[in-house]
Amino acid sequence: MKKIYHTLLVLIATLAVNLFSASSASAAANDLISAQYGQNWMRLQSKNLSTYVWALNQDGQPSILTQDAAKENQLWCFVGSTSGFKIFNHALGEEKALGYGDDGLAMVDADKGATFRINTSAGDFSIVCTQDGEKSVAPAEGADSRLILMAANSSTALVNALDANGMICIKPQITPAGETVGAYHQKVAAFTYILNDESSAYADVMATGTTLHLPMNTKVELQFGKCYAGYELTGNFNGTHPAKDNSTIEPTFKETNGNVQFIFSEGDALDGSYSVPYRIPAIVQAKNGDIIVFSDERYSGNDIGRIKSPAKSYRIDIVARVSRDGGKTWGPKKTILKGNGDRNSPMCGYGDPAVVANSESNEILLMCVMGAKTDYTSSTRSNPMRICRTILTLENEEWVVKSSDDVTDQIYGFGAYTDNGAFNNLQSGLFFTSGRILQSTKRKQGNYYRIFSALPTKQGVFVLFSDDFGQTWQALGGNTTSPIPSTYVTNETKVEEMPNGNILISMRRLNGRVANIFYYTNYDTQAGRWASAAVPTQPGADCNGELLFVDAISRTGNTSGKQIRLALLSVPIGTNRSQVGIYHRELTATSYRLPSTFINNWNGNPYIVTPNASAYSSMVQLADNKIGFVWEEMGKEQGTFSYNIAYQTLDISTITNGRYVATDPHSGIDDPIMISKKPHSIYDLQGRRVENPKKGLYIVDGQKIIFK
Repeated sequence: MKKIYHTLLVLIATLAVNLFSASSASAAANDLISAQYGQNWMRLQSKNLSTYVWALNQDGQPSILTQDAAKENQLWCFVGSTSGFKIFNHALGEEKALGYGDDGLAMVDADKGATFRINTSAGDFSIVCTQDGEKSVAPAEGADSRLILMAANSSTALVNALDANGMICIKPQITPAGETVGAYHQKVAAFTYILNDESSAYADVMATGTTLHLPMNTKVELQFGKCYAGYELTGNFNGTHPAKDNSTIEPTFKETNGNVQFIFSEGDALDGSYSVPYRIPAIVQAKNGDIIVFSDERYSGNDIGRIKSPAKSYRIDIVARVSRDGGKTWGPKKTILKGNGDRNSPMCGYGDPAVVANSESNEILLMCVMGAKTDYTSSTRSNPMRICRTILTLENEEWVVKSSDDVTDQIYGFGAYTDNGAFNNLQSGLFFTSGRILQSTKRKQGNYYRIFSALPTKQGVFVLFSDDFGQTWQALGGNTTSPIPSTYVTNETKVEEMPNGNILISMRRLNGRVANIFYYTNYDTQAGRWASAAVPTQPGADCNGELLFVDAISRTGNTSGKQIRLALLSVPIGTNRSQVGIYHRELTATSYRLPSTFINNWNGNPYIVTPNASAYSSMVQLADNKIGFVWEEMGKEQGTFSYNIAYQTLDISTITNGRYVATDPHSGIDDPIMISKKPHSIYDLQGRRVENPKKGLYIVDGQKIIFK
């Protein structure tokens, strides 16, 4: 039996530069082939001349030049499909494409550009012109550095697809049958290998992690444009080696987590040769059904007021992408707030988005920190890290910034707000918690239902509320006594509304979390009191996550078949910020009565969203009662502030391992509560008809009603 030896080097290209404006057409991100000009940029390295790449010479014509990641004339874009695309160069724009000139290949008017395809029939990567007999693009021999056409399978025509910084993106591991290996969450192109090599070499397939030894006629296939969260091989294997007989095996790269999408990927924005990372995701679903994911685009590489080498600026932008089909596809990246990079300017950078979509109109509130003159650790009332309030509205089917205002003085109670700000006492280290802002379903004052957000300071955590959609804020329970004192080393804190209307806060701390509850004594006057903060035994991640209460149907225990309120808490489950997952627990009258009973006894088997290094996360319940989930997943620079922002739509049944399922989205159980003093045909929360209701919460004609 002759044996086969072949090394698989799978080359992918990530999205490097996005030049689209806010009005550009939607296009899928991270594919090797772009749907539009300007979406995906890559470098093409001559495989036999590894220091040289495709480029334009001083006359603007296609050549081979020494690789230089700072040169835009070395960035190329494929526009079309895998079977036919045009090739554009960053330096010349979309009016010129690669085609035929008087002396061979040249940059010509785009409508006259040639059509190309990817050729992998030889087990390597080359680019073939589909005109004039299928010839590959290759460097000219000798001193001539031009790009020319030659035989399709010529070894001099082989190239490596690199990211915009000139790095080969992925070398996937290969393991024996059925074993799922480390996730890499990337888009891959269509590479099919039909191997007919005859080699006597045989080695341990696990020795390098990148070498695969297969029998003849073996097929390895990756589907174009798919997002893989892992891969596995199936077939006949013998111990640690593939089959050594005449069997033919077909190992296939399998989607093990197929609906994971990367909304923002490190490398899709560049600052010179520096690949800009992303951090701090936030997600909302607007009244019209659009899902919007926000993130920091950190040119600074760090938090507001800090910088991390090799960044050259303190600039941070807040960017967003929109899905109009429930999270299946996403529109282009849009810059919502753009920093100017001047550290002495309040508009130097914008970061840590905290968001809420109004339940009754197409308005989105975005609260964030701004500036860069100081960071939160050294921020004071006299020299604050500033706070920005931005309103987005829907105009002509596009989300636009309606207003953006500096509200620092209102929060601090300074200047014109000395008598009516949120604080009139000294506060330092103050910032809004990123992620989800809570909007009540129970209390409406004027045009808006009340919103709540947490405000960590060095004097402790405070919960602020606003009845005018963030224009003015007040501290719940007063601004002198913190519900979570500074002795806990205050940090990002999440807010939720209990089934009985009280307000819960849950804060990250070292080796766990801490919680407290505000008990209302009078809803109209906002009178009430905070209980004593309580510390749990689990979960134990010192990291920002999300707290979300949802309605569900129980499938287990004494509540089986009944409508219940379910609490979800997302945090990294693994060590050193890894394995972002979601805990859950059922809310009963006992479990949410005290901070200590709420914060303990979560389900001991959390759902693991990702097996990889990962950190902050946020989630929202969508209109179909599924969960839209976003999180930070480690980028290329392990152990740094380098993250990609990932998205996945999750079922409540999946999160809870079948213990609970979502309610019918048309049941009325999630609608805002109305107040009535006159009884009608009434059902309780278990769906039973009630003839003589007592005081409490019921459902009437698909609406929640409180009877007094």
